[in-house]
Amino acid sequence: MDRIRIFFALFILMSAVAISGMAQAQGTARQKPQEEYRARCEAATVRERARVEAEKLARAQKKALQAKIKILYKTGTVYYSTEQYDLAETAFNEILALDPENLLAKQYLKKIKARLRTYPCKKAAEDRARERQEKITLSH
Repeated sequence: MDRIRIFFALFILMSAVAISGMAQAQGTARQKPQEEYRARCEAATVRERARVEAEKLARAQKKALQAKIKILYKTGTVYYSTEQYDLAETAFNEILALDPENLLAKQYLKKIKARLRTYPCKKAAEDRARERQEKITLSH
């Protein structure tokens, strides 16, 4: 978010400089029409560059968010498959905090709730998962 704020502050500053340059160009009675046109074109170029940079930043942030969601999803599925439902639930809830409409995370949370209902309590499920993880560790 700090990068976005810095970028928009820079964009506003560049726009102000471009606008002041245009105002000076328009305010000078002796300035030729060609120079006024050039000043307007430079201001438009600055605005276009700022827009393109903002789009690049937005795409990069979206890509980073998708990568984080993918990692959390893989982590959650590993925890689910090893019956560490509390950790899996945390991972899927983090996904929903980043992307509230994520259907896969919602589906896994439903599965987790169903699994926890089959055990007498959440503690028993966690103990069983730890035992299973210890067996896996000892076998390797």
